[in-house]
Amino acid sequence: MFVIFLIFPLIGLADVARARTTVYRLGVPEGHTTPLYERLFRTLENKGLIVGENLQIVPINLTDFQTKTGKEKIRREIAEKCDLFFTTGDHLVIILAIKIQSPLLFVGMTGPEHTLPPTMQKNSTGFYRGSRVAILKQSIEMLPEGRRGKLGLIYFRGSSLKAQVPANQKIFKNLGIELVSKEYADKADIERVMQQFKDEGVKGLILYPPGVRKDELPELITWQNRLKLPVIGQTRDSIEKGILGGPTMNLKILMPNIADYVAKILQGRNPSQLPVKYFGPRYVVNLATVSKLGLNIPREVVEQADIVGLAAKAKVQQKKNTPLVPGNFVIGIPQQIPAPLLKSLGRALSEHGYVENKNLHFIRFDLKNSNNEEKQQQLVRKIPSKADLIFVNGSVLPSLIQLLGFKTPVCFISTKEIGDLVPDDRKNQFAGVIRTSFASTVKISQMMMHGAKRMGILAHSHSNILHIIDQLRKIADDYGVTIELARFSSASDIGAAMEGLRKRSDFVLLFPPATTPEDIDEIVYQQNQLRLPVLSHFKKHVEAGFFGGPMMDMNKVTNKLAEYIDKLLQGRSPCSLPIYYYQDKIIINLRTASILQQDIPADITAQAEIVK
Repeated sequence: MFVIFLIFPLIGLADVARARTTVYRLGVPEGHTTPLYERLFRTLENKGLIVGENLQIVPINLTDFQTKTGKEKIRREIAEKCDLFFTTGDHLVIILAIKIQSPLLFVGMTGPEHTLPPTMQKNSTGFYRGSRVAILKQSIEMLPEGRRGKLGLIYFRGSSLKAQVPANQKIFKNLGIELVSKEYADKADIERVMQQFKDEGVKGLILYPPGVRKDELPELITWQNRLKLPVIGQTRDSIEKGILGGPTMNLKILMPNIADYVAKILQGRNPSQLPVKYFGPRYVVNLATVSKLGLNIPREVVEQADIVGLAAKAKVQQKKNTPLVPGNFVIGIPQQIPAPLLKSLGRALSEHGYVENKNLHFIRFDLKNSNNEEKQQQLVRKIPSKADLIFVNGSVLPSLIQLLGFKTPVCFISTKEIGDLVPDDRKNQFAGVIRTSFASTVKISQMMMHGAKRMGILAHSHSNILHIIDQLRKIADDYGVTIELARFSSASDIGAAMEGLRKRSDFVLLFPPATTPEDIDEIVYQQNQLRLPVLSHFKKHVEAGFFGGPMMDMNKVTNKLAEYIDKLLQGRSPCSLPIYYYQDKIIINLRTASILQQDIPADITAQAEIVK
């Protein structure tokens, strides 16, 4: 124990010392305007990387990217001048078109336009903040319904946003909204453009982070208030300064993560060794601006928003003594749903006014043999007639997707890979939470296990692991990892299953559906006897004695699920609720690490929650 705590400070000092004797070159797009860059430079100081001392910021001109010669010139310049190139979504599209081969770190949106081509995946990693469509839907929902018919998009002349106008207009058209775009020349020109928006019947403005330069934002806010023309943005800083609000990233969490990745890559880590992370947007509303504009923000937005400006404390007081929601509601639950998940969800639903056996009832149905056509038809007839909503987790979502012909709304929680199985023509029926992808789990597991390449998966025979194991193996293979599967029917089978895994695996990941407390106790015993580390996504398993793993915060996840279920039961369409991305945290049991004599990488302990 003393060794662990004495070594870590020495490692940190060594990193800082190296950082101060080497000048690192961080490339960024020339002329960037997103405030995130300057905030990153300040955050990097906490990592010992100081601009002008041991960190050189290298602006790269990306304007000549549309020709073959221009692309090659930019690729060569980045390769020769930068140790790492960092970009946000406004320039990420250009970087993907150029297909740079140098190390890349990005902040972007999920969706085709920001998907890395295969040739770039081995040298790239980054952070996604939801899809463009989902973020724009959230932005629109900030406004009362009567103000959503015609919106404006504003940006300064020369901004990279101009190239994105057609794509944005197409998205808005599909949503039944007219989008008018205008550019302004300078600070003095903002008044003219804002007045034009007003004269043309625009009811609100969409502001992307690079749309307005920092020193021009106060002028935009002035004319927002004078013309009563609300501006919806995507950064908390701009909202705190006076625009109406919008779906934002939590920079207090995001920036340390970006800075950590920058430091690791500059000091020699390959970007592909760092898992891509997902940060779902969260509403922030400036109530002082709401008051100035005389707006009535939709209740469902205010209920889930962080409040800045006036009356910031009012929202906190609304949660006490939640009355029962009038009516009787029925949620369909597959038999295979884990009991701890259902218990936590029930607690979260009670805080929204839904209490089991009062105004809320659960009915269970069995999806085990849903690939049988006759069983499918029985379920299709049964589910809509009895349930207002279906709730499923990732282990049974693939089976539910196979059922055709029912229109009951579905709320789910799953990994990204399983969530992606929902067909495009049925996505308007599904809403829910996407947690860490299996690809990310593989990367984190490798980091925890010093690059181990042989993963064992332990699963109960009643789980649906056989339905997805081929997909998991394909994902793991992309990272050079093999998967060995072992199943058990009861606690008495676990010893033999883990003995078999020990011969062909460096560590084990538990696939938790259908496991019992007795199973968990036996797995811990066998782990310690065989010196075979077992990882899990659940904190309670690590507290029981598992080595560790990428952890899901059950309370946080079920609170979001309860929020979505409440909205769906009250009549909201699933397609109006953006998919929420939850990023797992790493957790480690130090006592188990000592028993297994398992060394823990310093960069893992630096970000992990420790159980002693």
